[in-house]
Amino acid sequence: MESFGFYWNHFVELETQNLRSLLEILGSLGGHGGQSLRTWLFQQIPLGITLSILIAGEFVIPWRRHQRKWRPGLGLDMFYTLVHTALFFLLFGEAFVTTVVLACMDAIELVTGTANNAAIYLNKVPMWARVLAMLAYAEFQSYIGHWLLHNVGFLWEFHKVHHCSPVLDVWNAQRFHAGEKVFWSLFSAFPPILIGFPPREVVSVTILTVLLSYYTHSNIRIPLGPLKYVFNNPQLHIWHHAATIDPKRNVNYGDATCVFDYLFGTAYLPEERTNLKLGFSDVDDYPTTFLGQFVTPFRAIGAGIKDRIASRPRVLSR
Repeated sequence: MESFGFYWNHFVELETQNLRSLLEILGSLGGHGGQSLRTWLFQQIPLGITLSILIAGEFVIPWRRHQRKWRPGLGLDMFYTLVHTALFFLLFGEAFVTTVVLACMDAIELVTGTANNAAIYLNKVPMWARVLAMLAYAEFQSYIGHWLLHNVGFLWEFHKVHHCSPVLDVWNAQRFHAGEKVFWSLFSAFPPILIGFPPREVVSVTILTVLLSYYTHSNIRIPLGPLKYVFNNPQLHIWHHAATIDPKRNVNYGDATCVFDYLFGTAYLPEERTNLKLGFSDVDDYPTTFLGQFVTPFRAIGAGIKDRIASRPRVLSR
């Protein structure tokens, strides 16, 4: 196990590389070269195609016809989708998560005495079987992580940002606080490495599930027939955001699929409702700006810590 200074230097080195990449992209925009910009744009192709199809679908086959396309908060959600995610990982998230995973792997090596940390080896398993296993694993992990976000106090404060939107459409699928992004990055990146999933395939499956999550938030009505018990869909997921549902006893935790909701009894679709009030009990008082939504969770967590400290019985000294 290396010293703290080693991991700090590793983090700083990655941060420096990411900042240089950002400057190269900005330089490409200004006409100085173009390789970095082309690489970045190529990486955005799946997102762009998915957004384009779903946005068109919201115009052609909308589910809630009364919902405005140009709504209040649209600019904020577009910022979360197009800017915040990319900037967060480029400027901070990627270096932080990579460094923490490295430290955890070194700790396991220290305990086990071997550098080969995978607990389950899948090298000889056919790729199609690995992909199916990863999809099932990713969905189960997503289900558990989503449950934690609703049932662990400080995590819920971060997750509130996602639930504070008064409407659902494709643009607010990525309305996430940076603190929640750190949680998901650590929660989803580390275990697959231990199981032995190839990193490239892990990334591919992660991208697929993220793209499917855009559909679950979209304002689209696509009859799925029996597949509605397999794939998550807007008609099911809207109940997860309903203000009438207790956030601590929430329903429909699934991301790309709803299989685990049906297995664990958290699936809930009493009827298809297009006029549900979304959010939580005090959502009308929640900030509607990016800065306000960024700061509020930290303030709430700090206030909770102060309350717990103040409520502790004091020991009188003699």
